[in-house]
Amino acid sequence: MVKPAEETPRRWIWLSNLDLVVSNMHTPNVYFYRPTGSGFFDSTILKEAHKKPSPRPALPLMILEISHPLLTRKLIPVDWFTPLCGRPIALAGELRSEPNRSAENRIRDALKRSDNEYVPSAIDYLELQNDLSALARGPNTFKCPNLAIVGSGCRSTRLILGGVWGPVVIIKKGKMVTINVKESTMVKPAEETPLRPLWNSNVDIVVPSMHTPSVYFYRPTGASNFFDPTILKQALSKALVPFYPMAGRLRRDDDGRIEINCNAEGVLFVEAETNSVIDDFGDFAPTLELRKLIPTIDYSGGIHSYPLLVLQVTYFKCGGVSLGVGMQHHVADGFSGLHFVNTWSDMARGLDLTIPPFIDRTLLRPRDPPQPAFHHIEYQPAPPMKSPRQNTDTTTVSIFKLTRDQLNKLKAKSKEDGNTISYSSYEMLAGHVWRSVCKARALPVDQDTKLYIATDGRSRLQPPLPPGYFGNVIFTTTPLAVAGDLMSKPIWYAASRIHDALLRMDNDYLRSALDYLELQPDLSALVRGAHTFRCPNLGITSWVRLPIHDADFGWGRPIFMGPGGIAYEGLAFVLPSSANDGSLSVAIALQTEHMKAFEKLLYDF
Repeated sequence: MVKPAEETPRRWIWLSNLDLVVSNMHTPNVYFYRPTGSGFFDSTILKEAHKKPSPRPALPLMILEISHPLLTRKLIPVDWFTPLCGRPIALAGELRSEPNRSAENRIRDALKRSDNEYVPSAIDYLELQNDLSALARGPNTFKCPNLAIVGSGCRSTRLILGGVWGPVVIIKKGKMVTINVKESTMVKPAEETPLRPLWNSNVDIVVPSMHTPSVYFYRPTGASNFFDPTILKQALSKALVPFYPMAGRLRRDDDGRIEINCNAEGVLFVEAETNSVIDDFGDFAPTLELRKLIPTIDYSGGIHSYPLLVLQVTYFKCGGVSLGVGMQHHVADGFSGLHFVNTWSDMARGLDLTIPPFIDRTLLRPRDPPQPAFHHIEYQPAPPMKSPRQNTDTTTVSIFKLTRDQLNKLKAKSKEDGNTISYSSYEMLAGHVWRSVCKARALPVDQDTKLYIATDGRSRLQPPLPPGYFGNVIFTTTPLAVAGDLMSKPIWYAASRIHDALLRMDNDYLRSALDYLELQPDLSALVRGAHTFRCPNLGITSWVRLPIHDADFGWGRPIFMGPGGIAYEGLAFVLPSSANDGSLSVAIALQTEHMKAFEKLLYDF
């Protein structure tokens, strides 16, 4: 027990309210030192120094600090540390979909509040509380879904904290891309358009409230007017006339239901440049670097404040161009979104509108009264892990190409072990991905796993919807299986689960789904997110049948089009090749520890 070397004052020290609301614990810190030779950390020297500290030149090479109080310099001396802190709050879905910069801004704004007025107010507030111990923070404060991070208030720390609080993604090694924005314009319809609210169907409501990101890449053609922004903006303004909901804003009706306010406020068009070249993006995996090619959305002002469509044309040093698209999901699904982009590109080439958008979502109203006739497992909670395991939020995003020959070899597996049913290439590929993910995650053999497949209902509904129906018609096919069966049985077994589930998605089932949704008290509770697709489950969205390479603005078709980011671990996209060579690519986000095993398993068949 080391005591002071000299006499010290013996008196009581009054504790402030801030001292009392901290956790009643010893704050642990650890220092590490490299060896220096003889006399290194002599215990006698340490004990004498502890009695009467004196400055020493030998500082630690690294300090690991579990806890450190926030210093508020405006009010109290710099040598007095207190537990004042900023407490930003946000919706989890916004943090996952927004870039790290937005999380940083939330932290910065919260820290700004701890100023010379806020701090005395906090001290006064504590004085009025009956039991300060009830305000002490502990395990119940920081456990899921909340988080505590302790550090200084400088910008470098905010950047780090923004990265921790937002999604943590491991990017493949490559060049960092710096984007310089030259001009931002709000493009409005070229003519007067209807100013009215547009009702959203139940399937418009249950999609994630985010801008779906996608990116197109174009090689230079040598044309002097290559991707001239004036041509693009004029065509965009013209395209917004028939597609006028795209120029509106979201709002809530008197019952709190989200609808589109068609007010012609316009869409965001950003012109940017970079010293990078297209080849810096390698295989175009949807990493955070790729996400820089799409404008950042500021969601802090509420749903009425941001444009429903944001566009960014980025000019590369090599002469190529990318077009980044962020489209609010309540407004359009992939089919309708591509209808708009491809119409815009046609108009840039001087062509007229070929298929007008059908803007009336009442075709997807539920029956009156609602008559759900099926048990809709797609809207039931995702199976949890039966046995808890070490969870990690570190996610890797990768893209893998399978050639026509590899896909044919995979499809041939459907005839193994006497199976007589011929499954499609997509069913075999999706089944193989599902099976491989289960193996990569090392799921227990008795673990239930659910696959979520985005399914277009346009051709499945009877009568079919009009060709230009504008909105969301995405339903969800959800085969369910036991992981042990998927991993031990042939690949075609997983394909059979998918095949049978897709057969169920007919008009009766889809109409029943609309009725089922109508009877739910809170549709927002059914919105899918990270909790849906994470281990042991998986989501697969296929863009194979979508015209993703048809956006020719007059300078040729894109060499690549794909997602500009994958928001959730356990979500995958199947993409066709722009070369029409029969190959497909799988873009997927998985926990980092599972990705290497998945890559090996994907090509092992």
